[in-house]
Amino acid sequence: MNSPDSIISQMIKQTEAQTEPPELAVEDVPDFYLPCLLAVLAHLDKPMSQAALRSRVADPDAGWSWPAVVDALQSLGFLLQEAPCTPQMLSEAVEPVLVRLKAGGCAALLPSHEWAEPMVLWPMRSAQLEAWDLQALADASAGACVRVVPALRPPKEEAH
Repeated sequence: MNSPDSIISQMIKQTEAQTEPPELAVEDVPDFYLPCLLAVLAHLDKPMSQAALRSRVADPDAGWSWPAVVDALQSLGFLLQEAPCTPQMLSEAVEPVLVRLKAGGCAALLPSHEWAEPMVLWPMRSAQLEAWDLQALADASAGACVRVVPALRPPKEEAH
């Protein structure tokens, strides 16, 4: 006959086995960089498909990383300006800002004259653009943000 202690021990082991988080394969890990990158491009009137965007990185089958995002934006001709991530910088931004997060991934701040305040895509928290507390966003940052500025193109020479 099993003692009460051994029965409890067995029950605890079964409960622990049931509450263990499932192991995720690499392809199951959410990619929190890609939605931000796509949102910034669409905001700047340069929408791209995921496939077209992936063709611009060295390893299109790998997940996105901060360096891959930076490389992709630069390959599309955007200028990137790194700045300390503060609530003031975020509130005064006139260009989209990518915020690298301490917890991994990023968030995209999208300013617009059409909205009363900048909207934020923070995929780790929501799949929708929302108004977020900019202090909370700055606190969650890894310290630096990147302003995404469209490159100025020289005017085409006119035919004489």
